[in-house]
Amino acid sequence: MTLLETANKPQCGVTWYLRWWRIAAVVTLGLLVAGCQAGVNQELVATATVYPLRSPVAGRVQGTPDARGDQVSDALATGEAGRRAGEPAAATAFSQAIARDPSLVAAFLGRGMATMAQAQGELATYQRALDDFNRALSLDAASVQARLGRARVYLDRFQFRGDSADLERARTDLDVVIAAGSSEEANLLLARFHIAAGQLEDAIRLIEAPVVRRIDESAVSDEERAITRASLYLASRQTSEAIDAGSTAIEVSPEAVDGYRLLAEAHLQNNDPEQALEVVDELLARHPDDGPGLFLRAAALARLGRASDAETAIAVARDRLAASPVYLARITQISATLSPNATPS
Repeated sequence: MTLLETANKPQCGVTWYLRWWRIAAVVTLGLLVAGCQAGVNQELVATATVYPLRSPVAGRVQGTPDARGDQVSDALATGEAGRRAGEPAAATAFSQAIARDPSLVAAFLGRGMATMAQAQGELATYQRALDDFNRALSLDAASVQARLGRARVYLDRFQFRGDSADLERARTDLDVVIAAGSSEEANLLLARFHIAAGQLEDAIRLIEAPVVRRIDESAVSDEERAITRASLYLASRQTSEAIDAGSTAIEVSPEAVDGYRLLAEAHLQNNDPEQALEVVDELLARHPDDGPGLFLRAAALARLGRASDAETAIAVARDRLAASPVYLARITQISATLSPNATPS
């Protein structure tokens, strides 16, 4: 008999017995494992436990807390509260939310606003704010808030740097928003554009128009309206109205930085530097590093004839506003008015 025939010959005896024993053992072991697993699963389903069955949506389906979601919500809430209060740390809170969810449009919008508020002329800081709004648009191309945010950055940068190209950039974004549907936020920003451009009649028309829908119902609209009116009245030298509007902005929101700035400017325009100094000192008590506030304090002190104090204040303001050509020019004007014979306080 050949080797091939031997290999193909049916096997019997001890060899077949061993093979069948192994197969039976494997089958029995499989049944035991399946039974144990079924028992474990049945126990997990039937028993309340802090170790639920794992699944990608376990937290939502089975009612367990979503810790990650809570952390994101907390970070957003902290950031928004800080942003409204003008706190520099607000951007950090929004960054924490972004780290946990890089697709969160609201976090990029919030961080962009918080970053812009700290720029005060610094180009790199404005660019970071624009990057956040651009990121929000990349995540949601239809985001009206992102375009409004960019318009705010351009208007703020114009206020500090005076580049007319920023006015045109703001107008472009506002035109896109308004073409998609009028809103109060867009109209108020467009009024600010007209004020900055010296087109006061157009600004009046927008401010006096009936209130239209708001995109964000949670926004502090009364503060926004009062600040826009104060800006218009100040530009048109309606001093009493500017004082009333600035006071209203502060009453509505005690953290309204622009409200304090405009009110102090209005008092200076009204030849009341003492009242202006009182307002600006209240602003600086809340926000010691506010550049326009530091400038207005120097202006008030100079108008009061307190030359020595004014010179000290000017040095501080110049350092804070070193990136703002607009404010540096105004500081130079104040310095030129100081009398060397004025009596220090």
